[in-house]
Order: sequence, then C-alpha cells, then structure tokens
Amino acid sequence: MAKIVKSDINLSSVAFPVMQELCEKLSETVILTIVSDLNAICLEVITPDQPIKVSSTQGKILPLYAGASSRILLSHLDNKIIYELEKRNMLEKYSEFTITNVEELLTLKQEVIEKGYAVSDSEVDVGVKAYGLWMSAT
Repeated sequence: MAKIVKSDINLSSVAFPVMQELCEKLSETVILTIVSDLNAICLEVITPDQPIKVSSTQGKILPLYAGASSRILLSHLDNKIIYELEKRNMLEKYSEFTITNVEELLTLKQEVIEKGYAVSDSEVDVGVKAYGLWMSAT
C-alpha cells in the first residue's frame, strides 16, 4: 500500500494546492483517491479547522462502487469492472443506502458521466453527504 501511495507522490503534489483551496473555500474535507485494482485508495486528505468534520486516512482502501470520491473514478472505467466486482462478491452494503445492484450501479455510473460529478448520501457512512469531482492534468 505504501508503495502505491509513494508512487503517486507527484500526483499529490500537483493536486494539493487545488485541494487546499477547496478545503479553505468550502470548510469541508477534501479527499484525493486513485484506482488500485478493484478498489479506490485514499491518496491525500485535507481537513478543515472545524470542530466537527468527516475525514479519512492516507492509504485507506475504499469501495470503488460506493461513495462519491470512488464513484467518480468508476465513471471513467469500463462497465465490466462493475460485473467483475459482482463476480468476486465485492458489492457489500456499508449502510442501508449502499447501492449493490449491478443494473442500478450501471445507471448511476451513466448519470455521473452525464453530470460530470458524483453525489453520495450515507452510502458508506450514515449521515455523510459527499461530492466527487474528476481532476485531470489536461
């Protein structure tokens, strides 16, 4: 895991100023995730100076199908990934709001593509609403 995180240090250094600006403007936690095999991995986390905040930890493995920061990544991958997650019994429920039905995930993936961002509401952590945006060097 540390090897993956270290290999993407350059990505972190490029993304960090943008993440910092977002965190300051929104007073919300900003998380940078990357794809690793059939998961997402938290590469970088910036948390606001607030008494109550949502956070993650660097290197944390996240489901690729649940949560906004992961789903935005999934939207840029082939649909066969969703079928592979099902085949490997990796579509587990983290809460009653986690979507684990393949057809619903495919529909949601298409919606994310059309909107250009992902939204998650209590899918991984109950009470947490999140937005996922794609960052690109181009």
